[in-house]
Amino acid sequence: AKNELWEWDGLPIGTTLRQAFGSQRPLLAVDAAGALPYWSELPSLDMLGLNDHHIPRHPPPNFGRGVIGHELGDPDYVWERAPDLIAFCNARGNRAPCFFAGHALVRRRDFKRDYQLVRVRGAQPHPVGEIYFRREGGRLGITREADRLLIPGYFLGEGLAAAHLVGDTLATRITADEPGQLDRLEVPAGTWKVTTEPPLEHLHLGFACDGVSSALLDGAPHVIRLAEKTPLDLAAGLPPGAAADVHRLTLVRTDEAPGASCGAKHTRHAV
Repeated sequence: AKNELWEWDGLPIGTTLRQAFGSQRPLLAVDAAGALPYWSELPSLDMLGLNDHHIPRHPPPNFGRGVIGHELGDPDYVWERAPDLIAFCNARGNRAPCFFAGHALVRRRDFKRDYQLVRVRGAQPHPVGEIYFRREGGRLGITREADRLLIPGYFLGEGLAAAHLVGDTLATRITADEPGQLDRLEVPAGTWKVTTEPPLEHLHLGFACDGVSSALLDGAPHVIRLAEKTPLDLAAGLPPGAAADVHRLTLVRTDEAPGASCGAKHTRHAV
């Protein structure tokens, strides 16, 4: 009892999720179905099946030859439930899965499309949590309109930066050393202006189109032209010594001249 303290990592992460999303009631899928559901008070799906009607009645083919209490899992069932949040392994979540269902989920091509790792920082001195957020659809995802994409700021917490509570909002703190990162964002063809909430005039915004073409826009306006629908990677940083909490990232169609562009052949453009 004195040495096994990992469960307490669920306290800062769970309370952060409760405060940020308690009113939205997102579905949280977990392996460790104790601490994190308890402190978050969110509807939860136990991927190891102890607190689930379906999973123990549909055991995997190799059931009975693994670690007791950790063998069950039905990745297709979990996928059909479309959880908004997924915490693999332990009470704060983990980048890499530990058990059967998690391993099968991350191997899905559509998992990489629909889910993104977000680093969530609770109160110190506890470690940063690693939670997968559903990016499209659901209760916490990106909002798409005809001429606008509204991206919650916590989706920038994929790289070195981390999302944390600012009031009751989960926002990502970015600096020069800990830039925000958002990968594989599907953006339709056209010219798009990228803005942040709050506005950041000295934002350094890097682009990569389909993982190949790249550009850096140093200071506003941040306008990029896409010749075709493209998976867009974004990186957002600030000058040395500066820090800011990004609550939202917005892409809006514009007639302004682009500072960078991605052609059909993904030629590199330097700005």
